[in-house]
Amino acid sequence: MSSEIRLDNVRNELIRVMSVLVQCTSHMQAQPHEARLRELCDAVLTEGEDGDIEAALAHFKAEEPGGYGYEKLLTIAEDCAEAVVDERGSALLLLIPIMAWSRYRNYHGVLDEDVLEKIADCVRKSFSSPKANVVMGSHMLSADHLPEAFRDVRGLLERMRRLNHGDVYDISSLVREVPPPDFADSRYILCSVSAQNTTDLFRSTDDGLVEVARGMMDFCLQVHELLELTMIGSVFEVQPVGGFYQSWRESETTMRSWGLKSLVDFAGSMGYEPNQLIATLGLFVPNSREQDKMSELRIGLTPKNERDHVICGVAWPVIPEEVDAFSGTARDILESKGLKYIVEHEQSFSLEWCEDCGSPLYATPDGLVVHVELSGADAVSEFAPTLN
Repeated sequence: MSSEIRLDNVRNELIRVMSVLVQCTSHMQAQPHEARLRELCDAVLTEGEDGDIEAALAHFKAEEPGGYGYEKLLTIAEDCAEAVVDERGSALLLLIPIMAWSRYRNYHGVLDEDVLEKIADCVRKSFSSPKANVVMGSHMLSADHLPEAFRDVRGLLERMRRLNHGDVYDISSLVREVPPPDFADSRYILCSVSAQNTTDLFRSTDDGLVEVARGMMDFCLQVHELLELTMIGSVFEVQPVGGFYQSWRESETTMRSWGLKSLVDFAGSMGYEPNQLIATLGLFVPNSREQDKMSELRIGLTPKNERDHVICGVAWPVIPEEVDAFSGTARDILESKGLKYIVEHEQSFSLEWCEDCGSPLYATPDGLVVHVELSGADAVSEFAPTLN
């Protein structure tokens, strides 16, 4: 740790340096301040702490939510949490996102070690280099299981980088509870890549764009084949491997379109053709006492001959400025899946969930707010009809 960094003053120093950086008018002017912020973040994370980083982030968030100061400091903190360069070499924490849907439940839990060893080889072949060590996490995780605190992400990386290529690190402590029974959901395989030199973490820079894209496509197909037995009963797609935070964010965005496309397929698994369904879009907003909650665009499917029923649905968190854009995106996706009957309510609805099971309530084409009800299903508990 730099002798110039006092742990009892990191919060104030982060705020001071970030405030100066905001005023910079060129990259050349900003560069030393960015380097100082990275040094500060790295110092506290090396000590297993992140309270000062969180406090500084809270300061800029309160000052200007979504402003440059908050976003820049967040990016630097995430970079320092998911990657490390020191006298032992370089290491980076990675995620392999998986989009899945099932009429029953999508898998989570322990993975076969032989499968993980083969996935490690795929990562080294398609993402990193032959000189890199790829260490796999032992379990397939849901989004609820992923570590959130900066110090937890850094700590996990530090422990995994000590192992050898193809080794499996026990991450069972992350699997705290069973994920909710959403019909469509994201799953993640966690891994780390380490090497003596940073350049050896990644593919050669001489590779062309087409070669890189083809390599990542091959990676997704190969990992899909390796997971077919694990994911039996689910329709799934493997997403490209990448840095922890960016892969997490991109998968959340991908999940919106994947979930809505899967919604139509899910209804098809119950015998409904797209021309037999009505899609209803309703904006559900929190009341004045629920300012900490986001509005949701809830999209439900209703059989044309049972207009008072919603058989399945998805909920997209939105901010008011996004509603029109997301409604348009939803319409495009639904139409691409063959749905011709789409109702979008002009009025908004109160943000409500079922008091018994916690599932979101949906609007019918006629404006009633109802619970999802699987038409003709004898054992509703065996199904997962909503994406919360």
